[in-house]
Amino acid sequence: MWLAPEVNSLPKNDARRMTDFSFYQVIGESHEVNNMPLKNYSTNVPVSRSVSQITSTLVRKGANKIVTEYNERGQPSGLKWTLNSPYGLLGYMLPVNYDAVFEILTNDGIKKRDAEGRMEQAQRVAWRILKDWIESQIALMESGMVCMEEVFLPYMLTGERTVYDALVSQQFRALSSIGSSAIALPGPTDNLYVGRDSHQGHLVD
Repeated sequence: MWLAPEVNSLPKNDARRMTDFSFYQVIGESHEVNNMPLKNYSTNVPVSRSVSQITSTLVRKGANKIVTEYNERGQPSGLKWTLNSPYGLLGYMLPVNYDAVFEILTNDGIKKRDAEGRMEQAQRVAWRILKDWIESQIALMESGMVCMEEVFLPYMLTGERTVYDALVSQQFRALSSIGSSAIALPGPTDNLYVGRDSHQGHLVD
Protein backbone atom coordinates (compact mmCIF):
# COMPACT_ATOMS: atom_id res chain seq x y z
CA MET A 1 0.00 0.00 0.00
CA TRP A 2 1.44 3.37 -1.02
CA LEU A 3 1.13 6.22 1.48
CA ALA A 4 1.18 9.82 0.37
CA PRO A 5 2.78 11.91 1.61
CA GLU A 6 5.61 9.75 2.90
CA VAL A 7 6.12 10.83 6.48
CA ASN A 8 9.80 9.97 6.46
CA SER A 9 10.45 12.22 3.47
CA LEU A 10 8.83 15.28 5.04
CA PRO A 11 10.75 18.03 6.81
CA LYS A 12 11.10 17.40 10.52
CA ASN A 13 8.29 19.75 11.62
CA ASP A 14 5.88 18.45 8.97
CA ALA A 15 6.66 14.84 9.85
CA ARG A 16 5.97 15.56 13.51
CA ARG A 17 2.68 17.21 12.58
CA MET A 18 1.65 14.19 10.51
CA THR A 19 2.44 11.70 13.27
CA ASP A 20 0.77 13.89 15.93
CA PHE A 21 -2.51 13.75 14.03
CA SER A 22 -2.11 10.08 13.02
CA PHE A 23 -3.51 10.83 9.57
CA TYR A 24 -2.34 9.39 6.27
CA GLN A 25 -3.64 9.85 2.77
CA VAL A 26 -3.92 6.60 0.84
CA ILE A 27 -4.42 6.56 -2.92
CA GLY A 28 -8.12 6.83 -3.64
CA GLU A 29 -9.26 7.14 -0.01
CA SER A 30 -8.50 8.59 3.42
CA HIS A 31 -7.96 6.70 6.67
CA GLU A 32 -7.96 8.35 10.07
CA VAL A 33 -6.44 6.34 12.90
CA ASN A 34 -8.55 6.34 16.07
CA ASN A 35 -5.63 6.92 18.45
CA MET A 36 -5.46 10.69 18.19
CA PRO A 37 -4.35 12.08 21.57
CA LEU A 38 -6.90 13.93 23.65
CA LYS A 39 -6.89 17.66 22.99
CA ASN A 40 -4.59 19.54 25.37
CA TYR A 41 -3.53 16.26 26.97
CA SER A 42 -0.02 17.58 27.66
CA THR A 43 -0.97 21.04 28.93
CA ASN A 44 0.87 22.48 31.91
CA VAL A 45 -1.43 25.50 32.26
CA PRO A 46 -2.71 25.71 35.85
CA VAL A 47 -6.46 25.36 36.42
CA SER A 48 -6.52 28.82 38.01
CA ARG A 49 -5.23 30.41 34.81
CA SER A 50 -7.81 28.64 32.62
CA VAL A 51 -10.60 29.67 35.01
CA SER A 52 -9.36 33.26 34.94
CA GLN A 53 -9.25 33.29 31.13
CA ILE A 54 -12.76 31.82 30.88
CA THR A 55 -14.07 34.39 33.35
CA SER A 56 -12.52 37.26 31.41
CA THR A 57 -13.99 35.95 28.16
CA LEU A 58 -17.49 35.64 29.63
CA VAL A 59 -17.32 39.10 31.24
CA ARG A 60 -16.36 40.56 27.89
CA LYS A 61 -19.65 39.22 26.47
CA GLY A 62 -21.85 40.56 29.26
CA ALA A 63 -21.75 37.82 31.90
CA ASN A 64 -21.81 38.90 35.53
CA LYS A 65 -21.90 37.37 39.02
CA ILE A 66 -19.54 34.63 37.87
CA VAL A 67 -18.98 32.02 40.59
CA THR A 68 -16.60 29.06 40.57
CA GLU A 69 -18.25 25.91 41.89
CA TYR A 70 -16.25 23.40 44.00
CA ASN A 71 -16.91 19.73 44.66
CA GLU A 72 -16.67 17.92 47.98
CA ARG A 73 -12.93 17.44 47.41
CA GLY A 74 -12.41 21.19 47.17
CA GLN A 75 -11.65 21.04 43.44
CA PRO A 76 -13.12 23.51 40.90
CA SER A 77 -16.00 21.68 39.24
CA GLY A 78 -17.81 24.29 37.16
CA LEU A 79 -18.89 27.88 36.65
CA LYS A 80 -22.13 29.74 37.29
CA TRP A 81 -22.98 33.15 35.90
CA THR A 82 -25.89 35.41 35.08
CA LEU A 83 -26.67 37.40 31.96
CA ASN A 84 -28.89 40.44 31.48
CA SER A 85 -30.78 39.52 28.32
CA PRO A 86 -33.88 40.71 26.42
CA TYR A 87 -35.69 37.95 28.34
CA GLY A 88 -34.65 39.13 31.78
CA LEU A 89 -31.86 37.90 34.02
CA LEU A 90 -30.79 34.42 32.90
CA GLY A 91 -28.61 32.03 34.85
CA TYR A 92 -26.13 29.48 33.54
CA MET A 93 -24.23 26.58 35.05
CA LEU A 94 -21.39 24.94 33.12
CA PRO A 95 -19.94 21.81 34.76
CA VAL A 96 -16.46 20.41 34.23
CA ASN A 97 -16.38 16.61 34.14
CA TYR A 98 -12.71 15.97 34.73
CA ASP A 99 -13.45 12.47 36.07
CA ALA A 100 -14.24 11.51 32.47
CA VAL A 101 -10.94 13.06 31.35
CA PHE A 102 -9.12 11.15 34.09
CA GLU A 103 -10.57 7.88 32.76
CA ILE A 104 -9.43 8.68 29.23
CA LEU A 105 -5.92 9.58 30.37
CA THR A 106 -5.76 6.34 32.37
CA ASN A 107 -7.10 4.09 29.60
CA ASP A 108 -4.95 5.67 26.90
CA GLY A 109 -1.81 5.71 29.00
CA ILE A 110 -1.19 9.29 27.89
CA LYS A 111 0.06 10.30 31.32
CA LYS A 112 1.94 7.43 32.95
CA ARG A 113 2.07 8.68 36.51
CA ASP A 114 0.32 7.85 39.77
CA ALA A 115 -3.43 8.32 40.15
CA GLU A 116 -3.07 11.61 42.01
CA GLY A 117 -0.84 13.01 39.30
CA ARG A 118 -3.24 11.86 36.58
CA MET A 119 -6.15 13.49 38.39
CA GLU A 120 -4.28 16.80 38.61
CA GLN A 121 -3.49 16.53 34.90
CA ALA A 122 -7.12 15.64 34.12
CA GLN A 123 -8.24 18.84 35.82
CA ARG A 124 -5.78 20.94 33.83
CA VAL A 125 -6.82 19.25 30.57
CA ALA A 126 -10.56 19.51 31.26
CA TRP A 127 -10.46 23.22 32.08
CA ARG A 128 -8.22 23.93 29.09
CA ILE A 129 -10.63 22.11 26.76
CA LEU A 130 -13.52 24.08 28.25
CA LYS A 131 -11.61 27.33 27.73
CA ASP A 132 -11.04 26.50 24.06
CA TRP A 133 -14.69 25.48 23.59
CA ILE A 134 -16.00 28.69 25.12
CA GLU A 135 -13.69 30.78 22.96
CA SER A 136 -15.08 28.97 19.90
CA GLN A 137 -18.64 29.80 20.97
CA ILE A 138 -17.66 33.44 21.53
CA ALA A 139 -16.17 33.53 18.03
CA LEU A 140 -19.56 32.41 16.66
CA MET A 141 -21.25 35.12 18.70
CA GLU A 142 -18.88 37.81 17.48
CA SER A 143 -19.53 36.76 13.91
CA GLY A 144 -23.19 37.63 14.45
CA MET A 145 -24.36 34.09 13.68
CA VAL A 146 -25.56 33.25 17.20
CA CYS A 147 -26.19 34.81 20.61
CA MET A 148 -25.20 33.63 24.08
CA GLU A 149 -28.73 32.47 24.87
CA GLU A 150 -28.49 30.17 21.86
CA VAL A 151 -25.06 28.58 22.22
CA PHE A 152 -25.31 28.10 25.99
CA LEU A 153 -28.96 27.00 26.00
CA PRO A 154 -28.26 23.47 27.38
CA TYR A 155 -26.56 25.08 30.38
CA MET A 156 -29.26 27.68 31.11
CA LEU A 157 -30.66 27.25 34.62
CA THR A 158 -34.31 26.48 35.09
CA GLY A 159 -34.75 26.36 38.83
CA GLU A 160 -31.90 24.34 40.31
CA ARG A 161 -31.22 22.38 37.11
CA THR A 162 -29.94 23.16 33.67
CA VAL A 163 -32.26 22.91 30.68
CA TYR A 164 -30.35 19.83 29.56
CA ASP A 165 -30.70 18.08 32.94
CA ALA A 166 -34.40 18.95 33.06
CA LEU A 167 -34.96 17.50 29.59
CA VAL A 168 -32.99 14.36 30.43
CA SER A 169 -35.09 13.83 33.56
CA GLN A 170 -38.15 13.76 31.27
CA GLN A 171 -36.34 11.60 28.71
CA PHE A 172 -36.73 14.52 26.28
CA ARG A 173 -40.50 14.04 26.13
CA ALA A 174 -40.97 17.82 26.40
CA LEU A 175 -39.49 18.21 22.92
CA SER A 176 -42.58 16.59 21.39
CA SER A 177 -44.66 19.57 22.49
CA ILE A 178 -42.07 22.27 21.90
CA GLY A 179 -44.55 24.16 19.72
CA SER A 180 -46.91 24.50 22.68
CA SER A 181 -44.39 26.17 24.98
CA ALA A 182 -42.83 23.03 26.41
CA ILE A 183 -40.07 25.21 27.78
CA ALA A 184 -41.49 28.29 29.46
CA LEU A 185 -39.01 31.15 29.69
CA PRO A 186 -39.86 34.67 30.88
CA GLY A 187 -41.04 37.28 28.43
CA PRO A 188 -39.10 40.47 27.65
CA THR A 189 -40.72 42.34 30.57
CA ASP A 190 -40.28 39.54 33.12
CA ASN A 191 -37.31 38.88 35.31
CA LEU A 192 -35.53 35.54 35.73
CA TYR A 193 -33.18 34.98 38.62
CA VAL A 194 -31.37 31.78 39.47
CA GLY A 195 -32.42 31.67 43.10
CA ARG A 196 -34.46 29.08 44.94
CA ASP A 197 -37.17 31.49 46.12
CA SER A 198 -37.41 33.69 43.03
CA HIS A 199 -39.46 33.75 39.84
CA GLN A 200 -37.95 31.23 37.44
CA GLY A 201 -38.50 29.68 34.05
CA HIS A 202 -39.58 26.06 34.18
CA LEU A 203 -40.25 23.00 32.11
CA VAL A 204 -43.89 22.08 31.60
CA ASP A 205 -44.61 18.43 32.37
